[in-house]
Amino acid sequence: MRRRNNPFSNHRDSEEKLRHRTTTESILTSWFELYIRRLLPEHRFTEDFLDLLYSNFSEEQLRSISVDLLGVLAQKPGISGDVLESAERFSNELEIESEPKDIISSLLVCAEKCGLRKEAVRVLEKHCGLAAEPLDDIRSIDRFKAVASAFSLDADELNLILFLFLAGTNDTLESVVGGWSSHEKPRGMGICIGVPESRMHEILSATSRLRSNNLVEFTMRNTLDISLYDELNEYLAAPGAGSLYERYLKPAGISNYTLNSFPVRASERALCQTLLSGSAPVQILLHGSEGTGKTEFAKSLVLDSGKTPYVLDRSEDSRVTNLVQLTLAQAALPRANSVIIVDEADAMLDGGRRWLADLMLGDKEEKARINTFMDQARCPVIWIVNSIEGVQASTLRRFAFSVEFKPLKPAIIAARVAVALAHIPISDRVKKHAVALASSRELTGAAVANLCTTLEGLALGNMEEGQLMEYVSALFAANSKLVSGKAPRANKVNSAYDVGVLNVSMEAGRIIRAVGINVEKAEEKSGLRILFHGIPGTGKTEFARYIAQESGRKLDIRRSSDILSPYVGIAEKNIAAMFSDAEESGDILLIDEADAFLYDRAKARQSWEVTQVNEFLTRMEDFRGVLICTTNRLAALDQAVIRRFQIKTEFLPLRRECAEQLLKSFFPELSFDSKALKCLSAQGPYVPGDFSVVQGLRATLPAEDFSPVIIIDALIAEAKHRKPEEKTIGFSA
Repeated sequence: MRRRNNPFSNHRDSEEKLRHRTTTESILTSWFELYIRRLLPEHRFTEDFLDLLYSNFSEEQLRSISVDLLGVLAQKPGISGDVLESAERFSNELEIESEPKDIISSLLVCAEKCGLRKEAVRVLEKHCGLAAEPLDDIRSIDRFKAVASAFSLDADELNLILFLFLAGTNDTLESVVGGWSSHEKPRGMGICIGVPESRMHEILSATSRLRSNNLVEFTMRNTLDISLYDELNEYLAAPGAGSLYERYLKPAGISNYTLNSFPVRASERALCQTLLSGSAPVQILLHGSEGTGKTEFAKSLVLDSGKTPYVLDRSEDSRVTNLVQLTLAQAALPRANSVIIVDEADAMLDGGRRWLADLMLGDKEEKARINTFMDQARCPVIWIVNSIEGVQASTLRRFAFSVEFKPLKPAIIAARVAVALAHIPISDRVKKHAVALASSRELTGAAVANLCTTLEGLALGNMEEGQLMEYVSALFAANSKLVSGKAPRANKVNSAYDVGVLNVSMEAGRIIRAVGINVEKAEEKSGLRILFHGIPGTGKTEFARYIAQESGRKLDIRRSSDILSPYVGIAEKNIAAMFSDAEESGDILLIDEADAFLYDRAKARQSWEVTQVNEFLTRMEDFRGVLICTTNRLAALDQAVIRRFQIKTEFLPLRRECAEQLLKSFFPELSFDSKALKCLSAQGPYVPGDFSVVQGLRATLPAEDFSPVIIIDALIAEAKHRKPEEKTIGFSA
């Protein structure tokens, strides 16, 4: 909504007010009066125009006008006697029932009907006292001069800016302009600023400086509305507003991190620095996951390039508003040593939210607005977005360079936590605990900063070390869940784990050695693809954790919820990103329960079910790392997928002696006699997962009730749950 900062009163200023009027107000008032004087010979005597005219007349002036108009209309037929009588009484300073301006309006209407408009206009010009020339050039006002200088405006363009500003801050003038039809507006504005209508069409064309630089706004209501953007209007209305760029930009400040501490390739950093160090107004795009340090990287990058970073200080989340602010700011910014950082620019670059609506509405100018700005940029700009989905190709082509930021690896998160905690007065034990937690959680750089601030506050409370460590664990777990939307996945092997008890179709040691060879000579290998299949609970996922631990690599666990999406095409992008991330990091990639999306394409009902399997096949063939997939339903997998695994291993239920071995490993504090072991062997078969489930009973039973009998009974029950129900023919007994 346009603000009203009207510097003009709706009546003739008194001499006292004139004495106290500032130079700026006097100059603006002289231009305002000049517009009225120029309109007077051309404009119809409408109610709005006469109100504008009367706002500058005193009662004495109106009386003098009444006297002269009576002379013009003398002896003219068809004039109402009541109108003449009221005018004569007013002229002779007698009591009247009507308002003076109503009497004058009636006389002017009569003059127009009688073909005496020119004579009536001469009377008005004689007594109006309106300025015939402005007191000074509009460039004498600093804020108008700043706008003209920033955008290289000529006199006609600046005069139109002034007219639209005055129309936007004076209700009466705005009403007059609002009464003009769409084709009358260019002519009326041209009359006011003293240029031909053809020149007005040039100034207001789509490619003009005023429109391409987001200074003048065109909106279609009942008629075409031409006005200044609110941001420019507010700047011009604010005395002592200072520089345009100071209004919308703020210094970015220093960065807390060195440039080489970010997960960006050295070659990419060097190229960005080279681009920013030059004189060209390059556009650089930083995109990727939230909280990965894009903003801090941008600040470090600009500072290391020897320039000053500024951040767009947005007042609201509006694409047009932000773009107008950016246009105004960058035009006035010292260009030789400045770079603008536009953070959270998704909406400004569309980011998939507005472009479809614009397409449906057919607003071509709206869609081209951001491209026009980028083409006419006067200083380097770094744009930061979380996603480039939906940004039009025409916009993406305008970036000189782009850097993608992927989720921070645990090692980087841990290093940042260590640096951030260095100055906090807590024990080394607590610091090591926090670093260890950070290395196993899904966190962002922003989350780490917030966590460290919280820990700093807790440290001031002189809390005991043990309780502080509990709070640290709770803080990291809660923030990890907020960031990732789920609880952290355990990547550590159970302390009771024993690879020797596994009943697998291929020797476990052979699989571990194959992974070790691939990890050691990753550059020379084409990748290793392993498929673990078998009934639930046989230890497939846990064995994958053990392999990662033995090979010294981290395990990147992905499930269908990390890959599938309700939107067509997103699953394929997630698959591509998953393989790319694992290859870059060197992590072992584990796809748990792969049958959830790698189903047989012959049974597919939708085209996207086929395309996501095709994408997976392509990516797994090109993948040079270690891929492990697990499934409980081998028959459900696509045959082409199964063929591409070099190692296929079936996980079977435990052998009897291995079940007894796991019993002692999971419950070492209990003694199982021969009767109990015989009872266990008589039932089954068992899988390692049964023992993990029964171990969880500890939390639900008193210590004295957690006995060998309870454990054996629970294991037998777990085994029975896994057996399929027997089908009978006919009626049951």
